[in-house]
Amino acid sequence: MKANTDLLRHLEFFHEFHIKEVESLSKISTIREVKEGEILFNEDDDLDELSIVIDGKIMIGMTVANKRKIGLETVISGQPLGWSALIPPYTATSFAQVQQSGKLVVFRATELEALFQEERDGNLGYNFLLNLSKHISIRLRTSRYQLIKNKKKKNLNRERNDSYLSGFRTFFLLPDRF
Repeated sequence: MKANTDLLRHLEFFHEFHIKEVESLSKISTIREVKEGEILFNEDDDLDELSIVIDGKIMIGMTVANKRKIGLETVISGQPLGWSALIPPYTATSFAQVQQSGKLVVFRATELEALFQEERDGNLGYNFLLNLSKHISIRLRTSRYQLIKNKKKKNLNRERNDSYLSGFRTFFLLPDRF
């Protein structure tokens, strides 16, 4: 099913676009329903679609050293995901998993690029990528903050364990190697 112009205009991502630009974008978009628990993509997957969340919640995250997945951010209504579909080498830098069922507006990367090329003044492609860049910047800042927060939490836990072990060693008069 195609997304209509009114639907797109109500999504935060499209607020700064001219009506003609939104009309052009709606013609190449589709709506996709997603279910809780569904994996939309994994790190290093080749991507060919960019999506904007209509409703629902999508967790963006990464795999850490011990193959444990950690969530870095929750993407909500009006926010993009899968932008790597437009940026070489076109591979996902994170995973995306549906936390709450909902709907996405989906754009095939090849159709977006063709639409950007068709535009005579080039404003649509410029506006789209400028807006996308703002979201990328925010997401990178949020991810960096989350990683620092996780690192501090891990160090705090390590300090607590070290303190506990030190007390245990002292109580039983054990050498440091225990």
